[in-house]
Amino acid sequence: MAKTTCCLILEHDPITIKQYNKFIPSNIDICFIDDELTVFRKIPSLSPTFIIFNTSYVKKPISFINKIKKVIPNVFLIVCSSNSSVREAVFFLKHGVHDYFSIPLVKDDFQFSLSQILQSASKQSIDLKQSNKLVFLGELAAEIAHDIRIPLSCVSGFISLFLGFLKKPNISVEELKNVSHYLDKSIEETKRCQKILNNLLMFSKKENFTHFCLMDIIEKIESLIAQDLVEKKVELKIQMNPELQVYGSQEKLHQVLLNLISNAKNATTNGSITIKATINDVVKIFVEDTGRGVKEEDLDKIFNPFYTKTEQGTGLGLSIVKKIIEEHQGSISVRSQLNTGTTFIIELPIK
Repeated sequence: MAKTTCCLILEHDPITIKQYNKFIPSNIDICFIDDELTVFRKIPSLSPTFIIFNTSYVKKPISFINKIKKVIPNVFLIVCSSNSSVREAVFFLKHGVHDYFSIPLVKDDFQFSLSQILQSASKQSIDLKQSNKLVFLGELAAEIAHDIRIPLSCVSGFISLFLGFLKKPNISVEELKNVSHYLDKSIEETKRCQKILNNLLMFSKKENFTHFCLMDIIEKIESLIAQDLVEKKVELKIQMNPELQVYGSQEKLHQVLLNLISNAKNATTNGSITIKATINDVVKIFVEDTGRGVKEEDLDKIFNPFYTKTEQGTGLGLSIVKKIIEEHQGSISVRSQLNTGTTFIIELPIK
């Protein structure tokens, strides 16, 4: 199991340190601290889930607790004391610590408290992810409202102009043909709105995760774009074990790779697109092209919603790609050089 939880412990006594090492699960990283100042130096780099400290090594415990909570508000605090008393325990609990123990530690009591804290930390993490997703969707909804308003206004305007011509007396068929382009433009703008909404629905749709063969997706995508590749004289190279398995939503990962490979195709003429995959600690998928590339100053913007450099694009494709990969507990990065090519790298955990 990957070590994703960190615990800072302010303790000097070798016997107590040995207890911590024995009682705390092996999937939790433990960092022992010598003094209270070091705690604050370690917090930014380690982002601990919980902090345990012995009152004997802290000059002003309440001040110490308050400072920690200012630096990392959601941390769980456990206080331990060699001179424990009920009065002292109540005092610390009133000041926001999550539990209080006497030293030497009692294994069952300590581990039960730890399990409760870890459950709370897990729920807190889920709540935070949900909150971040809601914030994203709120921002996305605002962007969509803004982006759809323009094509809808165009549709309304074009249809109004066309209806205005229909009201003319004795209008000829030839005259109607001359203004039919207003209807064509209305259809184009309607399709643009549909594309935006379809992308949003693809992001919001929930899917069951399963193991499946990555090559199945690649072969389906290859059949979809085969004619375009021929017309653009682009060679598709596939370099991976045909039996390589990934874990996730097959439909959503199909959408991810279709988007990336289509972007590569659109950016490339008389060149090549290479799809590679490796498996070690994680599954890595590479989508490389020899196309026009991306300017360095644009690389940190391409995953932003509605950021696009093409007239026909909605700017939602890559932002949804990123969200789908994050939904799979993975990551996506990009490197590019102008007039040389672009490479997207997806990392997915092995389940």
